[in-house]
Amino acid sequence: MKYFEVVSERLSNLTVANEKILICGENIDKGSCLGGLGKKLKSNNNQTILNVGNSELIHAGVGMGMMMKDSHCILLVKQMDFMLLSLDQFVNTNNFIRAYMPNAQGSFSVLITVCDQGYQGPQSSLFNPSEFASLCNTNLYCLNTEAEVENIINKEIILNGFKLILVSQSLNSKLLTRLDPLSIGCHKSYIQYSEGSEMVIICFGFSLNQTVEKLNMQNISLCRISLFQVNYVHPLDTLGIEEAVKRCGKVLIIDNSKSLTSYADRLILDLIKKCQPEWYYIRREIKKEDNYGVNSDESNIDDLMNIVEEMLG
Repeated sequence: MKYFEVVSERLSNLTVANEKILICGENIDKGSCLGGLGKKLKSNNNQTILNVGNSELIHAGVGMGMMMKDSHCILLVKQMDFMLLSLDQFVNTNNFIRAYMPNAQGSFSVLITVCDQGYQGPQSSLFNPSEFASLCNTNLYCLNTEAEVENIINKEIILNGFKLILVSQSLNSKLLTRLDPLSIGCHKSYIQYSEGSEMVIICFGFSLNQTVEKLNMQNISLCRISLFQVNYVHPLDTLGIEEAVKRCGKVLIIDNSKSLTSYADRLILDLIKKCQPEWYYIRREIKKEDNYGVNSDESNIDDLMNIVEEMLG
């Protein structure tokens, strides 16, 4: 099955099984169905799938209110840019709930389609997970593989509290990558997919699929590499990552987000201090002042294979 089809099907399984979950969003069951993300949505009660207008701050307030009342709300949104309008609720209302309603049993999750396929323009292509996770002091997950969809949608999305989950528009029509997890960090802070002894590759954002594709094209086996996908979780469980880096002595970190200050920066500093590895860091080139119009906006990791071949010797 393709990427969005799997995500939509897993959401439908939740709503069919639990009538206390409300899924809402703009045109989620009509027209393009939010770029296809809502096409497979179904429930036992039609009132649990709700089309709403274009008012993100209100949507966020309703979600927080449902969380206070021990219900579950999942808001589907296309374009991370729209969530800038909701930050007051994400930060201040959520902090109020933490301070004065710590025993609330509800959840509010926002599932955001990141428009990362290029040519979207300056108001449609925000991809800054580190900033959102830091401002809200909440967990943020990027879904890259079938295992991540299973672990986050099935096991995290209606756990108590507020969280953000990102899906990639550029992966929409592709078959979902299948990799079996070897280990999973606390609160899904990382998922480890292979355990090699020659180097460690740590992926942030939506860089995992590109990385695996390029390794396969060059016939480089994952048996030589310890491969991790890391989410934006605080505090980050790094024990398994540190053990792999100490064993291999070499680490490559890849981050294709648009964050000026990334969670990856913090992880690099921690690994250098604790493990003293040989390290490389591939990150997206941040736009310059004259480059904010409509453009290809590609996430380029062309240097990947040169670095991997050098580190593998």
